[in-house]
Amino acid sequence: MWNAYIALVVFQHPSVESLRRELSRNGQLRWLLGFGDRVPSAAAFSRFWKRVEAHEAELESLFVALQQAVATYLPDYGKRLALDSKAIRSYARHRPKNTAPDGRRDKDADYGFKTVRDREGNATKFRWFGYKLHLIVDSTHELPVAYTVTPASKADVATAHALLEKLQA
Repeated sequence: MWNAYIALVVFQHPSVESLRRELSRNGQLRWLLGFGDRVPSAAAFSRFWKRVEAHEAELESLFVALQQAVATYLPDYGKRLALDSKAIRSYARHRPKNTAPDGRRDKDADYGFKTVRDREGNATKFRWFGYKLHLIVDSTHELPVAYTVTPASKADVATAHALLEKLQA
């Protein structure tokens, strides 16, 4: 299942259902991910992700251990940093904060807005419901140094300050 989530990102599928459709018609990808002849159900993906979320602290400690291992092989790791954020859409429905959770709605996500300008100065506005992945990366080696995921409305600058303080600690 972990391989499937990596494939979802690598092959830029917008949702688990999109990946499942790809797996149903692409036997080589099923074999590569270790599924054989069967495509996992949507419920199997949900159960797996809930189990992963329950071990967030362990995943964070693995990330730190990997950083330390990388730093032993790349002495200049972490010297030149870059910061950016990426929109992550939620395909669940918006749920008002005062209603009981039912598993079909997303109670943590909210709406984000971003304006992007092209070379001619024309502005395009984007709006999405979901989250933001904030990343600090080593720009020399293109490896992550620090990250956090926030609701989409959180400002990049405020989150960047918090990430830099966490990184410094």
